[in-house]
Amino acid sequence: MMSVTGKAKDVAEAREALDGIFSAIAYLAGQGLPLRRREEKTSNLQRLLDQSERTCPALKTWRKRKQTFTSPEIQNEILELMASAIVRQIANSVREDVFAVMADETRDSAGTEQVAICLRSVNKQLEVEEQLIGLYSVESTTALVLSTVIKDALLRIELDLKQLRGQCYDGAANMSGKFKGVQALIKQEEPRAVFVHCTAHRLNLAVQDCMDGVRPLCDTIQETGRMIGFFRDSPKRLSCLIHFGADKSLRPLCPTRWTCSEPALASVINNYTAVLSSLEAIADDPSTRPDQASTASGHARRMQSFDFFFGLSLALHLLRMTTPVMKSVQGSQQTLAANLQLVDVLHSAVSGQRSRFDSFYASTVGKAEELGVSPPSLKRVIRPPRRLDDGSEPYRPQTPEDHYRPLYLLAVDRLCAALGERYGSGEGRGAAVTDERRVSQAESALLTANADDLSATAAFYQLDEGRLALHCQMLQDVCRDEGIPLGSLADVVSALRRPHLAQLLPECVGLLRLVLTAPATTCTAERSFSQLRRLKNWLRSNMSQARLNHAAVCAVYAEQLHALDRQALMREFATRTPQRVNVFGWG
Repeated sequence: MMSVTGKAKDVAEAREALDGIFSAIAYLAGQGLPLRRREEKTSNLQRLLDQSERTCPALKTWRKRKQTFTSPEIQNEILELMASAIVRQIANSVREDVFAVMADETRDSAGTEQVAICLRSVNKQLEVEEQLIGLYSVESTTALVLSTVIKDALLRIELDLKQLRGQCYDGAANMSGKFKGVQALIKQEEPRAVFVHCTAHRLNLAVQDCMDGVRPLCDTIQETGRMIGFFRDSPKRLSCLIHFGADKSLRPLCPTRWTCSEPALASVINNYTAVLSSLEAIADDPSTRPDQASTASGHARRMQSFDFFFGLSLALHLLRMTTPVMKSVQGSQQTLAANLQLVDVLHSAVSGQRSRFDSFYASTVGKAEELGVSPPSLKRVIRPPRRLDDGSEPYRPQTPEDHYRPLYLLAVDRLCAALGERYGSGEGRGAAVTDERRVSQAESALLTANADDLSATAAFYQLDEGRLALHCQMLQDVCRDEGIPLGSLADVVSALRRPHLAQLLPECVGLLRLVLTAPATTCTAERSFSQLRRLKNWLRSNMSQARLNHAAVCAVYAEQLHALDRQALMREFATRTPQRVNVFGWG
């Protein structure tokens, strides 16, 4: 092999060193780790390059020459190259067909309003893909500003708004307003972009409506939250809790984390005796501050009452029915129809609980006796003032069971009513033709080839009604002859994944793509907020918006980041200035 000397050798060493720098930055960015520190010598990037020198002599030689190409500006440029390449891949996979957009906003550690924008599309294998394309800072959250940001984000990656077939946001007026919300402003340019109020948000709001609307449940949950915080705010009190036999620490009760309420309440009931004993010990301890002792004594008295235990058990009973559905509807593969069907099943299950009070009450009373909670009793009768007494005898329960029955029924009915109001289930459902109704009609057209649904779907999506009707009927005939059931949208997906059917029925495939593209939740956008909190924490609050956006994309798509063509990125980086061309030899 001929040796390389002179300029060629310098170029080869420069490229090898640059590859090491790209590799180190890609690793740190994929892990969501900071590259820099106040002292540059002790930064993660420099430490990682120090380790790489052991296996890469060219990198060691390169760094000794002080031509390191690791300044903050170069780091930002390399991150931008990597993030842009990933976003281009996403845009290229979406550009060929229709897509939907999902957006949600939050504040970062510096108080800047961040909008996360995601795309939802269907690939050639008829699999749903939801992908983040970036975080964008806004100075205002008005509908005009947010809609402009969304359209600008799509324009930057060269996606045509005419291909937009779905929108999913939360229920705030600036997002879902009928006339001036973001969805309405976008519909002015593309009427076929159906709007879906995030089904996960709606379920969480329905549960909150129930818990806040029934006073015993609201009081119990607020008291439980304060008590959990009382323990978690002090390592000493947590140690006392473990000393009295708690198998696990109490789970936090966070109002914004939808699925944490059930484990939080369950942790209190499962450790009821230990929690009560700990509170009494803290209250009786002479070294405890008076205000803390009073707080512990108040929590202990509340826990000894049957009212508190009944409210805690009832809240946990309802959450055990709703939490599995909350977790299911957040899946990125979930469709709108599947989520609405899950909620319908939940509505029926909750309604069926009206006749199960006796068993619930007996179980609650038995559990209370085991834990040493005061037995249920009737409240002392309080006579109304004479000026308010109209002479009629008010209703008074004869037994404790009669007292708690209306509370149980009120909570169950309240949850049913909240589900019906948020999702339009129950009586009066589907009175108006909404966007969700249009998606349901399109699904019905695939499953049943109903003439009315076919006509409405073809008119709304501007499809050829004759071809669509023929292909949907052919789908019914083929599936019937081959014994393929068509009971759900998943059955249609399974059938049309067969190559011969997909080629035979292109109109059905196109309609299926439209139905699957309709978004169900904004949970993918919200999951990016977890990455945002890790990237822009209190120690990195001065991070620029461009760097934050590029770092977020790299951290979310770590696998795609490491699969990028590094040589192509290095060539693009090297050809941006004449100085780099001279150093790295790419022209």
